[in-house]
Amino acid sequence: ILPYPPGSIGPEIAGVIFMIIIQLIRLYLGIDINIGSIGNKTETSLYLFHSLLLIIPVAFGYFYLIVLQTYVLIFDVVLNAIGLVFLAIEVLMSISTIYKIKSHRTNFN
Repeated sequence: ILPYPPGSIGPEIAGVIFMIIIQLIRLYLGIDINIGSIGNKTETSLYLFHSLLLIIPVAFGYFYLIVLQTYVLIFDVVLNAIGLVFLAIEVLMSISTIYKIKSHRTNFN
């Protein structure tokens, strides 16, 4: 077992718990059960925008887990890099969906 420097394990555990809570809010709970899914199904860009805003702290959490945590394993780097790739894809798809929703409503109004 590797010894943690004094005072570093608490903030790391708190950061991981914070990231889990933000992910749950972003993916499952949200404003109306599931921010991104509800925004996509109801074609409401506001929900998708909220989902995009919640990506910022999640991306910082992945970055922290890759670079800044006390002990970083290769496994951590690989899994968190995959998470960042999925976040990037989600950002691109959300922006594309918001643009299509906005242009679709403009064409029919």
